[in-house]
Formats: sequence, structure tokens, C-alpha cells
Amino acid sequence: MEPLVGQVYAFIATVIIGAVVGFCFDYYRVIREIYRPKKVGTYLGDIIFWFITTILVFFMLLMGNWGEMRLYVLIGFSWGVIVYFCFLSKVIRRLIRLKFFLFYKIWWLVAKTGLFIWLMVTFPLRLVLLVLSYPAGWLKSLLTKAHLKLSLVFFKLVGSRLNRLTAKLKSKLAGLQFWKRK
Repeated sequence: MEPLVGQVYAFIATVIIGAVVGFCFDYYRVIREIYRPKKVGTYLGDIIFWFITTILVFFMLLMGNWGEMRLYVLIGFSWGVIVYFCFLSKVIRRLIRLKFFLFYKIWWLVAKTGLFIWLMVTFPLRLVLLVLSYPAGWLKSLLTKAHLKLSLVFFKLVGSRLNRLTAKLKSKLAGLQFWKRK
């Protein structure tokens, strides 16, 4: 039989385990409030939460009282959860929300600062591209017009003669024996 002092320590450990489970549940509850998952996300989150919580409770019970399940373990576990939710839950949830709010604000500040630095570093390159884009656009339109004019002149000079030459060549080839279809 286990001495009374060991049972008291085991009882205190189970009360602490119950409070830890309450804290984990509050943390998960705040995460669900912030991200607001759909039905499938909620089901998946619940399964993952309870799986992790079960493993956590199992290992904490192994460390606290060598995994022995007795009535005082269940009573201590329940008492820890009840005490946590009666006295600590509201304060802890506010602190967790504050933590997420501060992380969001810090992330927003870092992202905006990073964007500002990126814009300042790339400003000279963007300025050069902007300055060069106007002459490049003008040169492109000029070359397009020149291409159209040159292709019209080429067709007038060479194109009509080339068309007549290919027509003559086709007529000569059509007269050859191997060219005829059978």
C-alpha cells in the first residue's frame, strides 16, 4: 500500500493535470474564436485537440503517479478542471487573446516595415525603368510603323514578282510525270 504522503502528491499532481487540461482547452477555444474554422475544420481541430490532450494527460499521469488510475485521480483531475474554470479561465483567455493581438500587431508592423524597406531599396531601379519605359514605348511604336511601311514596300517590289515566279514554277512542276497524282 502506498503511503499517505505519496497519495497526497499524486492527488496534487492530478489537480495540476486538470488545470493544465483546462488551460489547453481555453487556448484551443481562443484559437477557434480567432480563426473561426468551418465545420470540417472544427471537427478536425477537436480530434487533434483531444488526441494531443489525451497523450499529454497520459504522460503527466505517468510522471505524477506512475499511471495508476484510482478514484482520487479522477476526483483530483475533475477538481483541477473545475477550479481552473471557476477562478482562472477568464483571465487566462484574456491573456491569450492579448498574446495573439500583440503577435498580429507585431507581424503587421514587421510586414509594413519590410515592405517599406523593399520599396526604398528598389526605388532607384523602378525609377530607371519608368524613365526608360517612355522612350522604349516610343521606339517600339516607331519600329512598328517602319516595319509596316517596309513590308508594304517589299511586297510591291519583290512580292508581286515572287508570286508570279511561284505560279510559273507550280505550272512547270505540274507537268512532270512524278508530280502527278494517281
